[in-house]
Amino acid sequence: MKIALVEDQKYWQEEVKKKIIYFYDYDVEIKCYDTGERFLELLEEFDIVFMDIELGGEDGFAISKKYKSFYPEIILIILTTHGELWNKGYQVEAFRYIEKTKLGDIHEALTSAEVKLIQNKKIEFHIVSMGDRKMRIKDILYIETYGRHLRLHTRQGNYESIGSINALAIKLENFGFFLIHRSYIVNMEEVVNFERRKVFLKNNEVIEMSVRRYNSFKEAFFEWKFQNGNG
Repeated sequence: MKIALVEDQKYWQEEVKKKIIYFYDYDVEIKCYDTGERFLELLEEFDIVFMDIELGGEDGFAISKKYKSFYPEIILIILTTHGELWNKGYQVEAFRYIEKTKLGDIHEALTSAEVKLIQNKKIEFHIVSMGDRKMRIKDILYIETYGRHLRLHTRQGNYESIGSINALAIKLENFGFFLIHRSYIVNMEEVVNFERRKVFLKNNEVIEMSVRRYNSFKEAFFEWKFQNGNG
């Protein structure tokens, strides 16, 4: 895990670092920057960026906007002592806003960020007529059995893959997927609503759900949404 902390006050640098290290139990690389200009000069890629708003020179919103033009999917967590500035966060699509007087909120922010990072990971599939290909978790909408193969429904199109849907469900269960029917695995991040026999996706598709899997899916779905927070 690589984390950047852009904060010009040494006291707050140390306090935020303590919270991050406590969460990851030292299994984390943290790089600190005293100025936004220095952060942009090196332009290194990170998993998560903690950005102070009240920086000397350009403010944290301006620095964040420039950085996200290079790394648009970065998880950005805003730090501030002035809560009234949060309404500008939409400009940079911040993942969380944390007041420096409430640094205990860092634990929740990092917990939710972990879920989002999982969706950005890639896993390998053997695609018929194409060979082995890596796909981002977040690009997979759902998977269904298709004759003797599997059909992957993705944002880029549909692909046929080889394998067992049950084995694949086990492989994907820690990435936010659920086997809702003996023939369907769904990415819970793509679900907008569900009934006892149907699951409704963001792309307006409707997938059949097994009644006997309804309760377990309901429990898993709300747990996933709780962990994912509003990110």
